[in-house]
Order: sequence, then C-alpha cells, then structure tokens
Amino acid sequence: MTVEAAADWPPIPEPEEPAPEALESDVEELEAEEPAAPLPASVVDAPAEDLPVRGGVLLDALAGLLRRWKARGGGDDADLLEEQRREEMRSQLESEAWFYMERMLAVSKRMDYLCYRYKRSEKDMFNSGVSTIAFSDVVLQPEAIYLRVDTLRLPRNVSVNALKEEETLFNMSMACRHKVLAEHEEGKGFWYIIERSSGTRGIPIHVRLDEMWSMRGPTHDGLAIPFGIGENKKPVWRSLSQMVSLLVAGAPGSGKSNMLNVALCTWIRFNAPHRLKLALVDMKGGMEFGPYAEVPHLMRYRPLPHKKDEPLEPPDDESAPAEQEASLIAGSDADQSDEDDMLPALVERREDVLPLLRAIYKEGRRRIRLLRQAGERSVGNYNWKHPKRSLPHLVVMIDELAELRMLTPAEYEKVMKLLTSIAQLFRAVGVHIVPATQTVVKQVISLSVRNAIPGRLAFGCPSVIASSLVIGNGAAAGLSPAGRAILDYNGKQTMLQTPLIPDRLVEKVIEGAIRGEYEEYELKRHDVTEADVFRVALEEFGGKLPPDELYRWFNNKGRHIPRQEVREIVTRYLGQEVPLGGSIYRVVQGKGGRPPYLETTEEQKS
Repeated sequence: MTVEAAADWPPIPEPEEPAPEALESDVEELEAEEPAAPLPASVVDAPAEDLPVRGGVLLDALAGLLRRWKARGGGDDADLLEEQRREEMRSQLESEAWFYMERMLAVSKRMDYLCYRYKRSEKDMFNSGVSTIAFSDVVLQPEAIYLRVDTLRLPRNVSVNALKEEETLFNMSMACRHKVLAEHEEGKGFWYIIERSSGTRGIPIHVRLDEMWSMRGPTHDGLAIPFGIGENKKPVWRSLSQMVSLLVAGAPGSGKSNMLNVALCTWIRFNAPHRLKLALVDMKGGMEFGPYAEVPHLMRYRPLPHKKDEPLEPPDDESAPAEQEASLIAGSDADQSDEDDMLPALVERREDVLPLLRAIYKEGRRRIRLLRQAGERSVGNYNWKHPKRSLPHLVVMIDELAELRMLTPAEYEKVMKLLTSIAQLFRAVGVHIVPATQTVVKQVISLSVRNAIPGRLAFGCPSVIASSLVIGNGAAAGLSPAGRAILDYNGKQTMLQTPLIPDRLVEKVIEGAIRGEYEEYELKRHDVTEADVFRVALEEFGGKLPPDELYRWFNNKGRHIPRQEVREIVTRYLGQEVPLGGSIYRVVQGKGGRPPYLETTEEQKS
C-alpha cells in the first residue's frame, strides 16, 4: 500500500505486517513504540481552525519569515533560540504523526470492514494481499494532529461511515493511546484528529479546583458546580437548581469519586447550613463520605421504616396544615423541638437507605402542600416571599449505586422505585438526587432512572454499550485522560476536563465549615415567572423572544433572573401555546438566525 505524504515530507514507508501475537496485544506493542513526550503547547502558535491546511505549511512559513528577517540583519540570540525550538517542535510532531499513521494503518489491516483482502495471483490459495485506507494530508498543531483520509482511494467495500463508527474510533484510540476523533464535512474531507497532551480544541489535561473557584461569576448560585474546562479553554459551570438531579458514572479510576468531592466542597464552601442540607449514602463503608460526618450542612432526619402492610410512599398527613406538620427532616421551616432523636444523614448500611428515602419522600410531599397553600410553584419563589421560613435545598448523594443490588430483589426494587419517584416529583420543591456508580450496566442504570435525571456526567466507560447507557451514545467509551468527561444536559453534550481536588483542600473546606468559616453565597432569588417573560416579550419586544435582550430588560429593572434561565424558558416552550391577556399564543422558532416569537393561534386569527 502507498500512502501519499504531505508537502515536504519524505515518503512514509509501508508498515510491516504485524504478527498475530502483536495484534492481540496492542498495549504491549505501544509501550515499546511510545513517542517522546510532546513539547509545551506554547512553542508554536496554533493555525486557524479552518481545514484543510497541508502538513507543515504553517511551520514552514514561520521558519521562512524568521530566516528572511535574519538575512536582513534582524533578530538576536533569542530569535535563534525561538527558531530552534520551533524546529524541535516540528521534528517532534512529524515523529508523532508517523507513529500514529502506522498504528492506525495496523488497525485498518486488522479490521475486516476497514480493508479489502485479495489474492495476489491465481496460484494463491489464500487472500494474501491487503488494501487499507490511505492518508493524503497532515496538519501539525501543538494540541492535536490531523490526518486526512483519502476518500477517493478507499479500499473496495469500505465506506466513509465505517471510518467514523464508534467501534472504529475506540480501536484507533486504544492503538494510538490518545483520544481519536473524526470530522467529516463536505468540501473539507474526512479527518482523524489525535489529541496530544494539551487536548484538542483547547481542552487541558489538568484543571485545578481553586482556579475554577476563582472563575466563579456573579450569576452562579449556591448550587452551581464547577464541572471543568471545555473547548477553547472555556470554564463550564452548571447549577443543580436548573439541572435538578445529576447522574455520575464512569469506570474505576476515571475521576468519578473526585468529582463528587468537588461538588460537595463547592456547595459547603458557598452555602450557609440553613440554605443547604446534604444526605450522603456511602456504600463504600464510609471511605468516601466519612470525612463529612461533622459538617453542619449534614442533614438530620428521623428514619421512616417500611412496614409490611404500609404503602411504599408515605401518605400525606391531612390532619393539620403543612406548616404545622411535624417534619422528619431537621433544619426545615417546621418546628423541630425534638431534634435530638434525629440521626445524621450519613448512611453506610444498605438496610438504612429505604428508611432515609421514605423520610425524604414524606418531606417532599409536605413541601408540595406547603407551596400549594402559599400559592407558589417553586421553592425559589417561596423562599423569596417567606425568608423567615425558607426551605433549604436537600441534596441526596449516593455512592456506590450498584452496591444496593446486594439487597433482596424486593427491597432493591423498592429503593429504586422510591429514588425515581423523588427525582421526578420533587423538582420544584428543592429536592435533588445525585447517584453515582462505577458499574455501568443496565441493571444499575435502568431506563427509568436515566429518564428521571436530566443531567448526566459520563467519565471514561469500559465499552460503547456502557457509554450509551449514560449519555445515549458511545462518546465516553475509552475516554482519557483521567478526569475527562462528557456532560449531557438540556440536549447538549460538552466534553471537558474536570477539576482535581487534593485531599488537603477537602480537609481545609471541612475544617472551615466546622468552625463556621464558609463563604455564604446568596442563592439568586427572583420573582420573574414564565408568564412575565412572555408578557414582556409581547409588550416590549413586539412579540419577539430574544433571550439575551429579555435577560437585560429584567436585570435593568432589578429583577435578577439568570440569563440561562431565560434561555431555558424560551427553549422549553418552543411549539407550545401560552395564554396572555385572554388570548392564546404559540411560541414559534425564528428562521434565518432570528429569535423565536409569539404568534396568535389559528383559533384567535379566525
């Protein structure tokens, strides 16, 4: 097979046919052939994002400019050093490109649907000849290496779709020991993208939590989570008050447990105990959540065991108004004169999970009655109008979810049913569920659990099937390095590098919380309703619904609704009808880049 090299490149030799033993053990082969460590990304300025750019063109141009400047008498020792460093970078990138091409061609030979086997002559009894994919262009960048596949010379019976299948990308990634992505666009061709140490599209391989905290913005409320750094080095924060619940999953060592501690320490640092209560279920014998046993944010509760003849969901107590009903959760607005007999919500035994969830379920039902009697539809509005009787947000975090399968089948079914009900029913009253697991199988992450939880964070998964259970596709299969994850929320998937929290920082946050040294960060409260958004759009913007302009309008009036919440309201009502002033309007998606708008329905027009 012949591979066409890019401009100024020597011909790339035909890779030798790998021995069967080598094909069965890519990892051992890679350890011997691992390229040298890449140079820092700052050595060479990255070229523009537009592809294609022929291999080495940018580096050649930069080197030529330096040589001409030097010939005219410009430059000094620093310039010569810079030119030398660029040449070293070029050499390093070329070496890596050769290595990756050889590894990917070996994968192509090994996978029948990526090659064509034929007999070299009529005398051959077996198909000794092999035709594989070929590369036509190479782009060298400090953060990634781009290889364009010659789609005009694909082997017989090999399609472009086969090149970008999830199984293909997974095998390419394992062979190269770096994440391999695929991009196919008309006019630009088909490209394989091999991430280097800094990651493609500006995603770093290491993020510090203290740096993420320093990026905390004024619109981030007390439940905001620093998920990490995404493409183009963009910090990604999302609030549990919008996501409501979050599923965290990934293989052992992928970064799942670290992320749970990131979320806990962030919430503890930026919330007063009366604003947030935590219920921690630690099926690892207290190894993960044991250090949080003394924080004042830990919820106290009165267990509610399930008796044989009782319904699983505790019934409402209709004998008294909700505000007078005795709560099973300490720290709520109800009278807590007998708090002393309550238990800290740090559960380490499987048998204690169901009584905890039943107590939380009963508290959720009480809150629904409380909000209904007050004429409110969300805990945010209720707390805004009743600051002296505000309801804390309750966050239930479970690690490890798969361990609950050790219960009897009947008990396990009860726990999962109650967990799903809590996630579905109590979104508006400030109850949040954060289950986590490293056993990514359908017996643990059922369809009902996945559908009940809007936010999903997938770390590296052991297979395409496991990744699909979490985020609906195989993008998280073999995800690396450790800490790399995909956040799936609101119909959008974002790849990012999650922040690392060292043990000492965990200890520091916990010690500070015990001493009462936390930074109380006010949850952003506002009285803007969905109806207000559409009314203002009709009266002030002629029926148009530009989210950013609506956000500025409300904030200029002192009604501080988050920008993201305005966007979500507009997006959620697309295609739906809303009543305004005795008329019915439909929210219609704008065309040609225009914002959505309100349109009178056919009944109103007639």
